[in-house]
Amino acid sequence: MVQLGLLYVLYKKIAAIAAAVMLLVVGYDEKDLPKPDGAEIVGKNTYVLFDCRVSSQGVTNDGEYFYFSSNHHLGKADMKTGKISRIAIDCIPGFLEKKGLNHIGGLSYYNGKIYAAVEDGPDYNNPFIVIYDAETLKYTGEFYELPQELHIEGVPWCAVDVEKNCLYTAEWREAPEDPDTAEENSVLNVFNLDDMNLIKTIPLSAPLYRI
Repeated sequence: MVQLGLLYVLYKKIAAIAAAVMLLVVGYDEKDLPKPDGAEIVGKNTYVLFDCRVSSQGVTNDGEYFYFSSNHHLGKADMKTGKISRIAIDCIPGFLEKKGLNHIGGLSYYNGKIYAAVEDGPDYNNPFIVIYDAETLKYTGEFYELPQELHIEGVPWCAVDVEKNCLYTAEWREAPEDPDTAEENSVLNVFNLDDMNLIKTIPLSAPLYRI
């Protein structure tokens, strides 16, 4: 028992040192970041160690909590304090993992549910919307396969439009080094929120990159 106690104390000290180092690194890395164009920073939270692992991809909120995603995990944090209150690991359902799905991207919240864009990079043959319970972060059993021909480069994000009862997606696009070589204009895909049937596609006036 004494040996276990000493090991636990040692573990806590190592974890504290690691967290302190990570905070110093993050603080140094952020010190020269420019102010966002057209937006005002009203708050900022820094996450390190495993908390960082569950908050590295998408983010959405319900007015009370932030919801984060990483490649395989989901997290939930209080919007006022920034404290992560719940973590769910290995959130991609097993039958979808067998299809090669390996990345949870952008999220959107609506009516107690988290709508998540999930894909199978780098092949991008199986784009899905997977739905999770916002309270528990558990998979609800609801999922929808999206048209692959509209997501040849994957489905990196999704967004719910409550007023129009629809969900938007678009492909991933990497920004070209030379703007003159820009691809044709981006397309926004619009799906019915009730059954995820395609309603229409909307051509955009200019390409959108790295959303």
